[in-house]
Amino acid sequence: MDYMKDLQHHMTNRFQDMNPYEFEHFLASMFDDMGYTTIVTNSSGDFGVDFIAEKDNRRIAVQVKRYAKGNKVGVQDLNQVFGGKEYYNCDTSMLITTSSMTMSAWELANNIDRAWIWEWPDLEKRIRETYKDQFPSYFADDHIAIKFVKMVGKAIMVIISIAFAAAYKE
Repeated sequence: MDYMKDLQHHMTNRFQDMNPYEFEHFLASMFDDMGYTTIVTNSSGDFGVDFIAEKDNRRIAVQVKRYAKGNKVGVQDLNQVFGGKEYYNCDTSMLITTSSMTMSAWELANNIDRAWIWEWPDLEKRIRETYKDQFPSYFADDHIAIKFVKMVGKAIMVIISIAFAAAYKE
């Protein structure tokens, strides 16, 4: 499947228009493009692991959650990938989501397993870094937007400074 064809569109809605199976395969493909070797597990009965990423003799059990923005990843989701990590004899576990995680899930990830976590901002950043050469104009627009925001911010600071100076003179 050509995931790159509609990547820009998929990113605008956090991949909600892509079915979970396609999304798992897209991410496995992205990890391949990042220099990993991946093994996609069965779509059902995967023991909480959607794919295994291997690089530098390190095996990572990866669980993917294509959740809507407000639907947070919880402890039960992490427990699945922790169990799958052991089942597939991996060195570490990773959870990737198009949403975010609950505080208790973060606590578990940090204190029990030290799992790698990519919430939406992390995932979006990795996609942009991985495919910036394929979509230079798409990512150039972001740079223009950032420059515009900085310019507006500077203008606001000048206006505030002038207002304070005028008020201070009185």
